[in-house]
Formats: sequence, C-alpha cells, structure tokens
Amino acid sequence: MKYASMDEILLLSLGILMSCGVGSSMPITFFVFSDLVNDFLGLIIGGNFSFLPIIHNFAIIGAATFLVGFIQMFCLQSNAKLQARKIRLLLYKVIRILAQDVAWFDEQTVGGLITKLTENINKIEAGIGEKLGIFIQCIIIFVSGLIIAFTKNWKLALVGCAVFPPIAIGFGVLGYVVRKYTNRSIKSYERANSIASEALGAIRTIFAFEGQKSEQKRYVSELDDAEKCGIKMSVILGMSEAFIYILIAITFYYGIVLLNEGESNAVFTMLIGAITIGQALSQIDSFNIAMTSAGEIFPIIDRIPPINKSGGGTVLDTLKGEITFKNVHFSYPTRRAAKVLNGLTLTIKGGQTVAIIGASGSGKSTVIQLIQRFYDADDGSVLVDGHDIRELDIAWFREQMGVVSQEPVLFAGTVTENIRLGAPDATMEEIEEAAKQALVHEFVCKLPDGYDTYIAEGGGAMSGGQKQRLAIARALVRKPKILLLDEATSALDTRSEKSVQRALDNAKIGRTVVMVAHRLSTVRDADVIIVVNKGVVVEAGNHDELMALEDGHYAKLIKISVTEKKQISKEIMKMNAPELPYIIAGMVLSIISGGVQASFAILVTEIYDGYLWGVAGARLTKRCRVVLFESILRQASVGFFDDTNNQPGALTGCLAADAPTLQNISGRRFASFLEVITLIIVALVIAFVYSWQIALVALAFFPVLMVVGAFEVNLTSAFITLDSYILITFEHADFIIKLFDFFLSRAYSAITFSAQQLGYVAAFAPDSKKAQESGGRIFRIINRNPDLSVDDGDFPDTPFKGSVTFKNVHFRYPTRKKVKVLQGFDYSVATGTSVALVGQSGCGKSTVLQLVQRFYDPTQRSPATSGCILFDNKDLKDLAPTWIRRQIGVVSQEPNLLDLTIAENIAYGLTYEETPPSMDQIIEAAKQANAHEFISNLPLGYETPVGPRGSRLSGGQKQRVAIARALIRTPRLLVLDEATAALDNESERIVQAALDEAMKRGDRTTLVVAHRLTTVENCNSIVVLENGRCVESGSPAALMEAKGAYYSLHNTDAKTKIH
Repeated sequence: MKYASMDEILLLSLGILMSCGVGSSMPITFFVFSDLVNDFLGLIIGGNFSFLPIIHNFAIIGAATFLVGFIQMFCLQSNAKLQARKIRLLLYKVIRILAQDVAWFDEQTVGGLITKLTENINKIEAGIGEKLGIFIQCIIIFVSGLIIAFTKNWKLALVGCAVFPPIAIGFGVLGYVVRKYTNRSIKSYERANSIASEALGAIRTIFAFEGQKSEQKRYVSELDDAEKCGIKMSVILGMSEAFIYILIAITFYYGIVLLNEGESNAVFTMLIGAITIGQALSQIDSFNIAMTSAGEIFPIIDRIPPINKSGGGTVLDTLKGEITFKNVHFSYPTRRAAKVLNGLTLTIKGGQTVAIIGASGSGKSTVIQLIQRFYDADDGSVLVDGHDIRELDIAWFREQMGVVSQEPVLFAGTVTENIRLGAPDATMEEIEEAAKQALVHEFVCKLPDGYDTYIAEGGGAMSGGQKQRLAIARALVRKPKILLLDEATSALDTRSEKSVQRALDNAKIGRTVVMVAHRLSTVRDADVIIVVNKGVVVEAGNHDELMALEDGHYAKLIKISVTEKKQISKEIMKMNAPELPYIIAGMVLSIISGGVQASFAILVTEIYDGYLWGVAGARLTKRCRVVLFESILRQASVGFFDDTNNQPGALTGCLAADAPTLQNISGRRFASFLEVITLIIVALVIAFVYSWQIALVALAFFPVLMVVGAFEVNLTSAFITLDSYILITFEHADFIIKLFDFFLSRAYSAITFSAQQLGYVAAFAPDSKKAQESGGRIFRIINRNPDLSVDDGDFPDTPFKGSVTFKNVHFRYPTRKKVKVLQGFDYSVATGTSVALVGQSGCGKSTVLQLVQRFYDPTQRSPATSGCILFDNKDLKDLAPTWIRRQIGVVSQEPNLLDLTIAENIAYGLTYEETPPSMDQIIEAAKQANAHEFISNLPLGYETPVGPRGSRLSGGQKQRVAIARALIRTPRLLVLDEATAALDNESERIVQAALDEAMKRGDRTTLVVAHRLTTVENCNSIVVLENGRCVESGSPAALMEAKGAYYSLHNTDAKTKIH
C-alpha cells in the first residue's frame, strides 16, 4: 500500500473491517446457540418451545454474513487490482522505467524487467487480495474462540495462550526463510527470462547457428536453482505447519484431561479457533512472497536517477544548437576499466554539419550518446549554447533532437504509430511528408493497409533499408533543431541512399547536424570533419583542408579506402507425470492429514506432505517452462514468430507469468484442497456413525453450497468463500444440542469442520480457474504442430557440394500475403562460385537468403507451378532444416550477439558437437575477421562478456565477432548480408580481403547481398533483382558492357565515391 491513495486506503480498511465482521460470525453464532440450549432445556423440563425466533436469528446472521463477506472480498480484490495496476504503470510508463538513465538499463536485463512486470506484481496482488481476507478471518475466529474459552474454562485458555510465543517466533523465522529463498528464486527466474527474451529476439541467429540446445541448457541451468529454492521452501512450510499442529495437540490433550476431571467443556471452541491458525499459516507464505516481490520492485520505483527527466532544469527561449565538449573523459559504467574518451575537446557551431569519423571503438557513437545525455561525463563538461547540458531540462532538450541510430529499432504497431513516436502530435500530412523525405512513402503506399499496416516487433519481414527509412522518417517528423545521424543511410541501396541523402541535406538547413560515419562518401560535404582516435580529436577541418595534410589521419583513410562503407489441466497433470511417486505419496499423506484433522489428532505427516507437494509443484513449474521454451524453439519456421501473438515480449511473458500459475492445481495449493476434501468425507462418516439424523440434515445443505459456489466462480473470484459462512452459521445450530448427548457432540464436531472446510474448497476455485486459463495459453504452443520442425526431412549421407538452384520461386511473407516479394525468381549457383545479389531495397535480396536457410518455404501457387530451391539437386523441402543450416555460415545485416563471452559467441552453436572448437580455432577465426587485436586489448580478452545484444561492444566490433562466428564453421555455403557495413575503412579493407580469400576456396559457394557495388566486384557472378525477379545476371565485366540495370546501378554508386 506504499503508493495507495487515501481512497484506496479507505477501501482496504473497509475490506479489513468486513473481514473482521465475517470472522466474528462464529462467536455471535455461539451465543445464539446458547439461547437454543436454554430453550431446549426448558423443553425437556416440560415447557413450551418455538423454533421461529431461533430461525429468525439464524436468518439475520446468515444474511448479514453474506453481505459483509461480499463487501469484504469486493473491497480487498478491488484494492489488490488497483494496486497491481498502479505498480505496473509506475514501472512501465515514462514516470519510472522509461525515466531511468541509460546507465541503469546497462545493468538490467529485459527478462528481469518482464519478470517484475508480470510474475512479481501478480504475487503482490495475490498477497493483498482475497488471501488477506482469509487470513484476517482465521485470526478473528481464533481470537474469538480464545475469548469464549476464557469464559468457559480459563485454565484451558491459559494453556492455549502459552503456545502464542512459540507460534509468533515460528512465524518470524518462517517469514525470514521464505523471503530469503523467494528472493533467490526470483533472481533465477529473472535470469531465465532474460535468456528467453534474448533468444526469441534473435531467433534467426539462433536458427542459423543451431543454437537451440545451447539456449535450452542456459535456460534450464537457471531454472534448476529456482527449483531447489522452491523445494527447500516447501520443506520449511511443512515443518512449520507440523510445529503448529503439535502445539495445538498439546492444548487439546490438556483440554481432555480437564474434561475428564469434570471441568467445563471448551475443547470444541478451542479446536475451531486452533484449526483456523493452521489455515492462517497457509496464507503466510503468500504474504512473504508478496513482500519479497515488493522488495524487488519498490527500489526501482523509488530510485531517483542521476539523469532525471522529471527533475526540472533550464528551458532555453531559443536553441541555436552550438555544442561544445571541454576536456571530456568517459568510460561506460559497466566497463570502468576501459577508457572511451580521454580528454575530448571539440566545438560544433549552431547550424553546422559536423561529421565524426574514426576506427571502430574510437568513441564516435559515445559522443552521440553524451549529446543526448544518456550518460554524464566522468570529467569535463558538455555545453549546449554555452549552458552545461546537466543544467538543462532533459525532457525539453531531447524534444529538440532527432536521432537515427546505427541499428534501426521499430516497435510493434502500425507504420503511422512508429513514425508518430517521433512527434506524438504530428498530423497525418506531417507524417506523410516525413515519409516522403525519407523515401519511404511509395513503399508504404504499396503495403496492404498503407500507413495502417501493422509492423511486427523489430520490423518483421521488412528489409534493412525499409526499416532504416522508417527510422529516418521518425526523426524528421519532429522537425528537430539538432539532428543526430549514426550511420543513417548505411542500410540503403545506392539509388535510395542518394535520394535520402539529398533529403537529409535539405533537412540540415537551419539546424545543427552531427553525423557519425564510416563511409567517407557521406561526410565529404560536411562543414567540419572531426577525426577521433582513442577518445581524442586528432584532426578537424573540412574535406579539402584535411586532404591537404598528406600525412594526416583523414588523408590516409581516403588513400586506403578501396570501397565506401554501408551497414547491413489434463495436460498439466500429464506434464507432472515424472513426479508421480511424489504426487501419490503426497496424496496419501494429504488424505491421512485430512482424516486425522477430522479425528482431532494431527501428526507430523505435514512435514513430508509439504516436501512431496513442494517437489511436485516446483518441478511442474520448471518442466512447464522448459517444455514451453523447447516448443517455441522447435518452431523451425520464422513465420511462427512473425505472428503478432508470438512476438518475443508475448512469449517471454507467457514463460514468466503463466508457467508459475500452474502450481495452483498442483503443489501445496492442491495438497490443501485434497486435505479439505478428505476432511469433509471423514467428518461426514463420523457424523453418520454418531448421529445419522443430524448428518442428513447437514448434508442437505451441501449441494446448495456447491451450486452457488460454482455460479460465483464463473462471475468473479471476489464472491468465493462467502456462502461457506452462511452454511457454517446454520451448522452451528447443532453445537449446543449435541452437548445433551455425547454421540451427538461428536457428530456436531464432524459436521462443523466439514462445513467450515467446504468454504476453503470454494477458495481453491479461482486459483484453479487461473491455472486452467494459463494452461490453455501454454498448451496452445506446446501442442502446436510446427509448420516446419528442425529435424523434419532427410539428412543426406553425401557431403553437400555447394550447388544452389532457384526454380520459379514465388514468395509472400505470412503476415503480408498481399505483397509479392519474389515473383518467379530463377537462377543457378554453381559449386564453388561467388554470386552477389544486388538491387534496390525491397527487391527481395534478403528474402532469397532467408529462403536458402529455410526460415520460410516458397509460396506454392499451384501443384503444377510450384517453385522450389535445390541443394545439389535436392529440394530443400525434403531436407531437414538442421542439416541445411549446418552447411551454411551466416553474417547478417544486423549482428545479433548473445549475452555470453566473446569466445562463446564465436563458437556459438558448435559447443555441443562431438569435437567442439578449440581456443586456437576461435582465435584463428577472430584473426580472419580482424577481431583478434581489439579482443586482446580488452581486460578479459576472449572471456569478456559482450552484454545483452552485444551492447558492450561498438557496432564494428560486434560485426567482426559475427564474421568470426561464421568463419569458424568452415561452411560449404557462406551467406553474407552486408557483412562489412559496420566497419571503418581500414578494418573493412582487411576483413573484405579475408572474406575474398574465404570465397576463393574451391569447395565453398558464397551468396552475397550488397547495396554498395564496389564490395562485390570480385564475385564470379552478379544477379540484379527488380520486383522479385532476376532481370540481369553475369560477370561484373559482362554486365558493365551490357549497359543494363547493373550498369545503371553502378554509375549511380560511382557518383558518390571519393576520388
């Protein structure tokens, strides 16, 4: 209730007050029965007696209990929902999570945040909802039973009070232990969710390098620790319940001694109160878990970031856009030992276009991040119009900037929604104008729903160029005063780049532009070019001034530049079957425990009961997560992940929130349910043995209660458990009557417990319903037959030679069935040759590479005209995806590194082979990719963790690690999708030479997707695609002589080159 409003506090207070009212129904009923006893005594003596006043009183008590119980559960459940929603919003909205500084995000994981937003908040909601009401009711019943016992037999009551200190101490110790193990379990689940989120976000990389087993092992290793914590916690809870019942047994024993000595009988009253203590104990673990979950979440909400968007600051009347770095030193919070900037000093005048160039890792992108104030400088200062950036209102300042990053990030939503993120108040006309400037309007208009077309998370099936142009439109729509371009045109083909560059040139007028670039052709016209090396400025000036310095850094970069750069429920129990011995043993002990409670003798079976059910529940949760994760990775077709219902966030949320819910119908919850059912049955048997007349009367109310309970569950869980108190009220009518007869007293006790526990059966219903709903979502995936399974198909005995043939291939993405991407593509790639696919963005180049890896299958037009792709004359549809992907080494346009060490990333997918790569092989691959030198200079070398998605490495460093990951596999088919786009000129020259050498191997076929034609001049053949068809093919020289489509593309590209 830390963030509750006054109204919500009043709602909770009313709920607690009503819980006390429901709990007090028992002592009130007791006194009504006292009157009944007196009336019965009068009847026995010979007087007149009327049942009508008694019935009237019972009716009033029943109606009042129902009404009060309804209000209680409504208030508590409503408050729990409100608090959960408020906490979730505080975490998710701009107020908190999106207001934290980037340094904080560097230390977090996506999976950890998903866990906090789903599972942890659900636990808080459970702890302050109906379980709080049940707990208060039990405590009130216990206290009232104790008060009545004092009025009837103070000696017995004193003995009952004597057990309070041990129980209180036990609760305290229990709370500490449960919070300790819950915290460990939460941390394990957060790490597991991070692994799942990362894997699902890079699913193409996982499939391409056969990383399913690796991801499953990483995932399971984190779940193992959570399972152990769950089992230990169950043992502790079982021991605690046994301890409570032993103390209760001592009290009962003394009560019977007093009864034998002729003292007043208060045993039944004490029993009712004592039993409720055991029921209250079952709610304690929910409170402790809720407290632990709150302890994970509240510090995030309360954290005041060093860079606070809502912290106020200076808002300038006008912004000229002058930016100054004064002796800036900086290192990333997660890599303090690695200095990125070492006294950087530079000035960017308002309205200037300034390009920052340098080798990968030199600090270029860091300058962009400091300008946006994602981080603060360790030393020195960054000034804007003479004002220290730390003094400006950060929210206002960021509104003045437009940013296009090196790797475009698109969100799940429509095209309009993605562009409007740049300016929430933008009109449709402004959005279309920004799209036209970014050369994306024509492409969007061809989509099925135009600007209302839904885009999957990450851009879905869009090409790299299309995604980048949408990102450019998003930056331009806000009409920024400062424009930051981090390789903004790197993913575009030559023709598109030229047009977009012209649009950006027009957009530069009247605003300050800071460009980070590897490709020198994009910075030639900049007002100032700043060369950065090892975190300091080594040269600054315009192109002509820097070229005049013959031995200067810029001149050397130009001279060695060979090419310009660019960027590329029955089923739930079945799942629990391996724990069948634990379940059977747990059921037996639950039945014994339930029967024994009805017979007033609790044994220490609770310890083993808790342990066995704890094992079953913990292992069910783990197995469910593992099987679900395996089922997700079993979907070998990427089309499954293009579905809006199967976005990475949705699947990770299912793993995080739905899997734990299954314990509601297994584990300790089901154990309690089984105990109560057994108690009811045994109690009824006892009642029939000692007074069948009373048992029949009581039994008549049971069907009514069950029907009403079922009806209420279908409406809302807030109504559950209320009718049980009405039934209890009527059942208490037998309490005084049974005092006249020993046999009747036994029958009464059995019926009372039976009726009381029936309320807890109803309380189990909403948990069961939640588990069934979660199970439905889980088994929808587990039971789904994959359109394509990784092992479906043949594993040829003969080695793959490298021949690839495309025959009349047509294709449409599953989420864009109206858009024809390939329209009869035909081409044959001979063994050992290198073939480049060129053309404008969206022409189908990257789609061809995805079909080769069998991420999708060609679209079947009709049985007679079905196209196909052949590997050595074998149809890909007949070959297992696993076998296909083992033959291929891939370097994608956007490198996806996993949160592992550099060595583990390079060897990714091969660690489970019979002979995994040696360290020498890893180093050799890194050398071929020009990565060995920078890796060796890192403090931990090859054991350096790269962070989520490689966040601790620069763009060029990540791409080189990705290249090494492909080369270490010695593939027969090498697939390069803009493999050198993120490298600086010198690194590109070396890496391109290494790739050229790798392509010369006579037994290796290479498919290259390229926008920049100078990178493919050494290929044996070039294929020009337009609208999904091959319009021209041949050697580079032959195509130049033909003066066709390739000649036109080449001339356009040549005009952008620096001579």
